Amino acid sequence: MTLARREGALIVEVGSGVTGSDGRIANLMGNGDLEPGWYQIVFDVGAYFGSQQHLFTRVTLELAISEARHHHVPLLIGPFYCSSYRGT
Repeated sequence: MTLARREGALIVEVGSGVTGSDGRIANLMGNGDLEPGWYQIVFDVGAYFGSQQHLFTRVTLELAISEARHHHVPLLIGPFYCSSYRGT
């Protein structure tokens, strides 16, 4: 997974990681909360499915962050569906 932030005309990677056994990345940025702004999360999910038939290889979410705080953005994914929401 990678996290990028728009800085003017540029999109700059600000974090990356691999999920643990619990399906989470404990600290994607390494320095705490996200500042307000536009972000992009890219989930590379192709390897997750292995040889099982699946539709998605990568899922990209674009986020408008309005508060400087911790954000939990889970991706629920199956071979032919995906969903996300802002968690607590």
